Amino acid sequence: MVKISRSSFAALALCALLAATTQPAHAETDVPDPTGAVLDLVNDYRERHSAPPLAADAGLAEGAQEWAESLARQGEFRHSPSEVRGGAGENLFMNGGLPCDERDLSQAVDAWYRQVVDYDFHSHSFSPHVGSFTQLVWKSSERVGVGIAATPEGHRCMVVARFDPPGNVMGRFEENVLPLQRG
Repeated sequence: MVKISRSSFAALALCALLAATTQPAHAETDVPDPTGAVLDLVNDYRERHSAPPLAADAGLAEGAQEWAESLARQGEFRHSPSEVRGGAGENLFMNGGLPCDERDLSQAVDAWYRQVVDYDFHSHSFSPHVGSFTQLVWKSSERVGVGIAATPEGHRCMVVARFDPPGNVMGRFEENVLPLQRG
């Protein structure tokens, strides 16, 4: 039988606790279907503005996931080139810390929708401060795909959503970004 002093036992217990609660050096997400995780929320916001529900699109989701991982790896926050995403519309969101999970996805969609307070339903004009909201509720969009990735250090969570057909088409805001019908 091996004897361990109380101080050695306490030190071992502390090490075990720290090992169990410390995030890995290469943080990952545990969201098998990011699009499915937020599709109801996305469609609820769209319904509020009389926009039809979006369908999940595996191709858009694959591209969104690849771009989210690229942003996380590079520690950048920028839209992908239009040709990379096949012309699809794109919304981005970055959140701090882990875990990088469904809550980040919901926070992303909620943040995009909160831009509604800055949209002018009388002028129906584009502004960079409302582009995520207008894309979210864009009536002519039919499909969506979502990706999520954590930076290697686990300091940031990147969310990318792609929409097709894309929104934010100049001259088409009045017919595609409709006023709130229900709250």
